[in-house]
Amino acid sequence: MRADLGFISQVDFKKFTTGGEYRWYGDKGNWWNRANLYADWDITHNENNELLEKEAQTSFSVSGPLQSFFELSVEHRNRTGLRHDKSRLDIDGNTDMFSENGVGFYSDFKPTAGVFASLFMYTGNAVDLANNRVGDKFHIRPVLNMNLGKHFEVRLRHTYEQLEADGSEVFTANLSDVRLTYQFNVNSFVRLAVIYTDLERNQANYIDDVDSQYKNLATQLLYSYKLNPQTVFFAGYSDNGYQDDELSSITKEQRTLFAKFSYAWLL
Repeated sequence: MRADLGFISQVDFKKFTTGGEYRWYGDKGNWWNRANLYADWDITHNENNELLEKEAQTSFSVSGPLQSFFELSVEHRNRTGLRHDKSRLDIDGNTDMFSENGVGFYSDFKPTAGVFASLFMYTGNAVDLANNRVGDKFHIRPVLNMNLGKHFEVRLRHTYEQLEADGSEVFTANLSDVRLTYQFNVNSFVRLAVIYTDLERNQANYIDDVDSQYKNLATQLLYSYKLNPQTVFFAGYSDNGYQDDELSSITKEQRTLFAKFSYAWLL
């Protein structure tokens, strides 16, 4: 099986996980209705039984009013890095084993019908895989989903991440994702998606030559019509553009018109 270019980002591994959870349920009149204490431990080897990763993590969460949820988590992980030639393991065994420690916070709530908001934050150590070392990572991702009336939906997501190592910045990344959907009826909708990436790198803190600036803008307009659960038609337009150190602005490099018809036969 080769799935490293698809939904599974790694091959040649086997993983063992064990964990447990304890739950409390609130009494009538309490501001909270459920609390969870969770912990697990896992270990990962390749098929030659060489250690790739060991991880222990624990979290405490509370569910409260307005369909709210709050979770605080702590994790400790030992993992291998990458060699300069980007392979995970040397011929004679593992590369350096790095230690990662981090604290995460996640919260979401639904203050009213048709509105969902969430926030995820993480700070701690992280392996800088491009340069085979440990750095300091900060990550934050707010999400807001809104239904404006019966037909229009707005989904907004922004991801910010910064990594520092050896006393200076490695990279700062911003990813914005906007998706607008208008549902004509139960059978058809039209959706506009806009995804913008802004990546700044400190070239002096990289082993390989990299662009100090990279931006990408991708858009897609999609129409879908569903005649029945087995018969669906899609049509749309998408384009993609980028900017690096050699370009002064985002330049379109790809435009696509597409259509798809799907029908399932019952045999």
